[in-house]
Amino acid sequence: MVPILLYHSISDEPPRRLERWTVSPSSFATQMQLLQDFGYSVVSLGEYASRLRGETATLPKRPVVLTFDDGYADFEYAVSVLDRFGYPSTLFISTGAVSSHDTSPSNGGGNPMPILTWSQLDGLRERAVELAAHSHAHVRLDELPRRLIRDQVRTSKRTLEDRLGLHVRAFAYPHGSHDRRVLTEVAAAGIEYACAVKDSFSTLHDDPLAISRLIVGPELDAAGFRQLLEGGHRRCRRHERLRTKLSRVARRTMPHRIRE
Repeated sequence: MVPILLYHSISDEPPRRLERWTVSPSSFATQMQLLQDFGYSVVSLGEYASRLRGETATLPKRPVVLTFDDGYADFEYAVSVLDRFGYPSTLFISTGAVSSHDTSPSNGGGNPMPILTWSQLDGLRERAVELAAHSHAHVRLDELPRRLIRDQVRTSKRTLEDRLGLHVRAFAYPHGSHDRRVLTEVAAAGIEYACAVKDSFSTLHDDPLAISRLIVGPELDAAGFRQLLEGGHRRCRRHERLRTKLSRVARRTMPHRIRE
């Protein structure tokens, strides 16, 4: 079992809608220290995905992977901590939210949480951070018709590549929502590996295009973080849960934010 950790915002003052997805800066720094104290080896998502595809023979003892969704500006703090420990990470970015200037509430941008700018993202290229796609509009892809799935995936990948001059290899499904149509379009776009959520451990049986991750929330003390890493009550999920399938059916009957 391999913990692929999923973070969102690292902040002391998140908006209410993001409170359950936010870890305080002090807790985050403590957790990164605990990874070292507990004897974990932080590997890149690309290295782990290579093992899933059978391209890498072994992984280090007690591997763990660090991922961050959405591209909030407070990732700048997170990466300063990661640099201190020499930890690699992957940052998934919804390109439609990225601006050429700060869009924080303080300057009238109206964004409830500031997002990294193109200039800030460009600055991350020299760090141990993989910049990856997270769709363009951060919508549930499994609710969309095939043409719009294709557009969301390819626009996000192409925009990152054009704006930052890099090759995007990875993708994360917004809200973790995906089905076989979505996986097919992601593969067709040239994505090599992709992350779901599932809130469960990953194993070497995972589909490289649907890697399981564990959500890190705000409530974990040192003991709770250790339990998250070591298993506790969580299971590895090799198949989609029935309630996930039923939820998808229900959501498809609702109006889409993106239409034909």
